[in-house]
Parts: sequence; C-alpha cells; structure tokens
Amino acid sequence: MKNKTTREEILHVAYDCFKAKGFDEVSVDDICRKAGITKPTFYKYIDSKESILTSYYDEVCQDIYLHFSHIVQADTYYEQFHLFYDMIIDRSIELGPKLIAKMLDLNLSKDFNSFATRDQLSKIVEVFIDKGKKANEFQSSEDTKTLYDACNFAFLGLEYKWAVKQGQLDWKQAFYQITDAILQAKPTYKR
Repeated sequence: MKNKTTREEILHVAYDCFKAKGFDEVSVDDICRKAGITKPTFYKYIDSKESILTSYYDEVCQDIYLHFSHIVQADTYYEQFHLFYDMIIDRSIELGPKLIAKMLDLNLSKDFNSFATRDQLSKIVEVFIDKGKKANEFQSSEDTKTLYDACNFAFLGLEYKWAVKQGQLDWKQAFYQITDAILQAKPTYKR
C-alpha cells in the first residue's frame, strides 16, 4: 500500500469516526480498529489524534491545488475569488460545526497553525484580488495584502460564529456580503 493512500485512508476513517461519535469519544484504538490497521501503522503516518484535526486545512489546501485549473477557468476574478473560498467553506461545512469548534479549541490551548495562511494559496488569492482591482471588479484603494488579510479575518470570524451557532448561519452568504464590502466589489455573476 502506498504511503499517501494509507494516510488518506486513515484520515477518512478518522473523520468518519469523529463525525459519528465526536472527537473526544474516539480513541486511536477506535480509528485503528475501524481502519483495520495497527497502532504502529497509525503512528507511522499520523503524529497524533489531535493532528488529524489540527492539520485538516492542509488537506483542504491539497484539494484546492488539485482543482486549481477549474478555479482559474472562471470568467472573472470575482468568480475565481468566490470559487476559491467556496471550496474551503464547503469542506469546513462537510467537517461540521462541532469538529470545527474542536479545532478552534485545540488551537486556543496551543497554536497548531491550523488557521495560518498558506503562502502559496495566499499568493494565488492576492493575484485574484490584484487582477480584479485592475479589471475594476474590486474598487477598494487599499493595498492587495491588506485586502487579503481583511478577507481572511472575516473568514475566521465567521467560521467561529458558524461553529458557535452550530451551523445555523449561512456562512457563504455572510462571507461574500462582508468581502464584497471590503473589496468594494462589483459582482460580475449571479451566485
């Protein structure tokens, strides 16, 4: 079995277990039993149960890289910006508010960098914003880095609010309403 496949399989099983029983109710033994692996195999690919959750956005980032060509095929930079964040929000919603809340909690006790920006992805979004400004899709006069940071802080704040409200918030609608205001966007397509 390939390393990547084994790691992906363990992660998939772990997320399913967490969703079904809750993070605190699932042990490494439970994950191993469900995955049909031994503890040494688990620890060969995974540092800890907590790292499965705290590194979730690293897995999401890998998915974005895999779907990047789809994002850049969009007609406008406004749409590219939305497609990029749609993927992150959709995957977060898929994980669920309880597990997002647990990830937030773990990072409050120790910074696992779960919510840190990833440099390569930051550069991509900054290009969308910069080119969108040049195409007059975003009319804010603020510098691109400041706009990107403001959008990310809005994302994190809404992620927290969504988790606290146990998913009872239209995260996407709220995020795009706020980022349209930050970017002074001229929507170029209907969502």
